[in-house]
Amino acid sequence: MKNLVLGASGQIGHALTKRLIHDCQEVVGTYCSHNLYSDLPCRIFKADVSDQTSVNNIISDYVPDVIFVPAGYTHVDGCEKEPKSKLINVNGINHITKAARNIKHKSPLIVIFSSDYVFDGTGGPYSEEDIPNPISEYGKQKLLAEHLLATSYNNFCIVRTNWVFGPDPQEKNFVVRLINNLKDGQAATVPFDEWGTPTYTVDIAEATIKLIKYFGLQRSRTNRIVNIAGGKWVNKYEFSLSICDVFGLDRRLVTGVKSSELKRPAARPLLSGLKVGKIEELIGQRMQHYEDALMKYKKLLSYT
Repeated sequence: MKNLVLGASGQIGHALTKRLIHDCQEVVGTYCSHNLYSDLPCRIFKADVSDQTSVNNIISDYVPDVIFVPAGYTHVDGCEKEPKSKLINVNGINHITKAARNIKHKSPLIVIFSSDYVFDGTGGPYSEEDIPNPISEYGKQKLLAEHLLATSYNNFCIVRTNWVFGPDPQEKNFVVRLINNLKDGQAATVPFDEWGTPTYTVDIAEATIKLIKYFGLQRSRTNRIVNIAGGKWVNKYEFSLSICDVFGLDRRLVTGVKSSELKRPAARPLLSGLKVGKIEELIGQRMQHYEDALMKYKKLLSYT
């Protein structure tokens, strides 16, 4: 099976690419701005999902069986004021579906990665059946992308995830930034009223690949939205203290505050996170709790 990972330079994309290679599957990856994984033993090409010609070229040249789309503009506050975010997060999905429809004699499975930000954060953790109601531009773009894919293409899967962390040379995820700041002796102010389900990228990759194998056995277009997230609900302050404990950092540098006190441009869903009963049933595997994932992440970092 031929796999295309659009956005292999991001943390989810890298984890997916590594897992596919580990499973001895054929894979091609792409990057847009940051070719930080040139050491991966597969072909890596530059491609911009916001450009239709760029997308057409990579998909028509490679003709994949599965197109993974972890590529995206994920800076939540930046989405509030940066027009290019919609070009990537929404228009990019339109470009990919158009290119996939142009492939003769094949309808590749398109797998996009969405977020719990499609919900308003008043009643989490959320199941796949709960009604979305985004309160930020990022959440609205993710919901638009989901709707566009589901209404314009037949062979698809939407993976929602939450509070993602793992190997990340761009150092954009919350865990990496917190570790680096605390190591430098910088204090951290963290909301105690934001709740989520922290998710390890290695677990996302493994569960996603098992999921598409399951979908390969049936052709129904229903139930194509699946949560892949950590198995334990926690607030961000307690999560931060766990990071301190695992990595031997000073808890006293972390202060808990209300989310509203941080005065960020984008509203955050407070009681959020994702329920994982569906994915656990489909792949026959329990999703890992963040404490265990942090320990594995620490062990991985010690070898890099």
